[in-house]
Amino acid sequence: MIGELSKRGDVMVERLTTTGADVSQRLAGASDVMNKALGDSLSTIDARLKSAADTLIGDLGQRGDDVVNRIDGVGARVAEVIAARGDLLAVRLAETSDRLHDTVHVRGAELDQKLTATVERVAS
Repeated sequence: MIGELSKRGDVMVERLTTTGADVSQRLAGASDVMNKALGDSLSTIDARLKSAADTLIGDLGQRGDDVVNRIDGVGARVAEVIAARGDLLAVRLAETSDRLHDTVHVRGAELDQKLTATVERVAS
């Protein structure tokens, strides 16, 4: 009986060893499949991220160029307005200066006449 139990134990140990080796091989195979699938997935994700980054960089570059062009356009319009308003200001200042000159000249002549008249009255 002990001999038979020993044989059965040996058979069980052999089956467990075989089953363990089989499970180990299957796990190693599954691990290889998972590693390959993960590697492929990571490569795909990496390629998609690179593509998205390139698209984003291109889009940002284009938008930056648009902003620069708009700023240039606004700057040119501001310069035109300043030049036009500056010219108008120069014309107005010239007109005001002429009026002021005329007023001073007329008033000065009137003052000169009044002073002359006063001097003549005082002298007589």
